[in-house]
Amino acid sequence: MPLLGEVSFFQIILLSALAGIGEEVLFRGVIEGGLTSTVGRWPAMMIAALLFGLCHALTPLYFFLATMMGLYLSLVWMASGQLISPIITHAAYDLLALGWYVRQQRRS
Repeated sequence: MPLLGEVSFFQIILLSALAGIGEEVLFRGVIEGGLTSTVGRWPAMMIAALLFGLCHALTPLYFFLATMMGLYLSLVWMASGQLISPIITHAAYDLLALGWYVRQQRRS
């Protein structure tokens, strides 16, 4: 059976929320937040975005897209000053992406 083929909509919501929380706390809060004081804001953002991209590198194209998404999420955090903003943005993206993926899997 394809990955995520039998998950419910509630499970997709839960997975998206948990990924948004966990990954943003790690990449923005811990990694970027921890590096900012030693290397500066922009280098910390780039390092966190590249690590985010590497962890999502299913293909070279998705590595690039995930790295850009990581940079965008850092900008969201910088603009809002609150970690909840990139958490919600990340969870919303995952909900849309996973929902689309599961729908495509069920059509096949």
